[in-house]
Amino acid sequence: MSELSREEILERVKRGEALSNIDLSRANLREASLSQASLRGVNLQNADLEGADLTQADLEGALLSFAKLNKAKLSKSNLKGAHLTSAQLTGADLREDLLEKAILNGANMTEALLSRAQLNEAQLSDANLTRADLTEASLVGVKAENANMEEALLQGVDLTSSNLERANLKKAKLQGADLSKTNLKGATLLEADLQGACFYETYFPHADFRGTNMAGANLNLAQLNGANFDNLILNKINLKGGNLQNASFKNSQLTASDLSNAKLKATNFFSADLSGTKLQEAELEEANLRNANLKGTDLERTSLERANLVGANLTDANLRWANLRGADLSQTNLEGADLSNSIMDGAELYGAQLTSAKLTTEKKTTQCPYCGTYQEKRDKCARCNKIFPAPVMDVPLETNLPFLSFLLAILGGPLTFTVSSSLSHLFREWPQVLGITVTLTVGIILCLSSITLGLIALGKLPDHSSLRGKNLIRTGSVLSLLTIGLIVLLAVYLL
Repeated sequence: MSELSREEILERVKRGEALSNIDLSRANLREASLSQASLRGVNLQNADLEGADLTQADLEGALLSFAKLNKAKLSKSNLKGAHLTSAQLTGADLREDLLEKAILNGANMTEALLSRAQLNEAQLSDANLTRADLTEASLVGVKAENANMEEALLQGVDLTSSNLERANLKKAKLQGADLSKTNLKGATLLEADLQGACFYETYFPHADFRGTNMAGANLNLAQLNGANFDNLILNKINLKGGNLQNASFKNSQLTASDLSNAKLKATNFFSADLSGTKLQEAELEEANLRNANLKGTDLERTSLERANLVGANLTDANLRWANLRGADLSQTNLEGADLSNSIMDGAELYGAQLTSAKLTTEKKTTQCPYCGTYQEKRDKCARCNKIFPAPVMDVPLETNLPFLSFLLAILGGPLTFTVSSSLSHLFREWPQVLGITVTLTVGIILCLSSITLGLIALGKLPDHSSLRGKNLIRTGSVLSLLTIGLIVLLAVYLL
């Protein structure tokens, strides 16, 4: 119970006295004038403050759990760290309030005014914010699991690094809101207005965006695997580097959008409009692009392995260095498309239109030993970003190997004799058995090198086609030539 009567409280407030740490629980202060009152740490649990004027009041650390504050005036008040668990704040005016680290779990804030309020690190779990006005409010790091924000005004709000798991944001206005690194797992955003909203690195698996307006939204590096974007207008949206595996974009418009480097494995783009979209180096393995419009789309170095492109429009598309291994391109329009250096092993092209398509293969190509991507010669892979091992020699194997094999075969005997003579001359004290053993070893090495290089030159060994195999051959060639040179020098010295 309250330590002071209503009259005593109002009189002391009128005189400007501080009422810090006083027990005013269950006090009747309905429509009381408490403007600029100092109420730090005051216990106002279960108090009746409906319609009260608490403008610019200092309520830092106050206990207001279960208090009735419906339509109370609290603008520009200090409620930092205040306890408002299950408090009634329907229609309350909390504009520009300081509510940092306030506990509002289960509070009823329906139609409350919270524009430009500071709610950083506040606790709003199970709170009711239906139709509340939070325009330009700061809610960085808030915990709002299961919070109800249906039809709330959240334009320009900062929800960075917040937890909105299972929150209800149906029909909410989130234009220009920042939800970077926010946890939206299980949240509802049906019919929400998300124009220009930022979802950078947001975690939102299996999100349902149906009926939302996402024009100009930024979903860079967002985790949206299994998300539903069907029948949406997503023009100029930024999904660069996002995880959208198994997501669905059926009949959606993504013109001039950025999906470069995005993970889109098994994603459904059936009849989607992707004209002019950036998809370079994206992962579209097993994706469904049937009847999709990809006119003028940039698909350079994109992986479309086993993708379904039946009936797709790829007119003037850039598919240079793309991986189309096993893809179905039946009835696809590839007029004017650039397929230079693309991989098309096992691709189905039945009924495809290839008028004016560029299918040339440049000579200066290399295969990444790590991910297998074919690309222009460079120091590192454009796909996996790993540095290529430096080649030992850059000489044509077709001319080097047969010559070296023939040279070793012809000179094997004389070279072995030279080694034997050199050892006898230089090491007169060596046992005869050791000299014979060394001579035989050198002879066997030269013989095996000759046979191996000869077989490789004839194409009998499979490693001849791989980059690692070629580097191994070149290394062996250099070592063999150095051995021959050393033996020749020894022979000249002896003579």
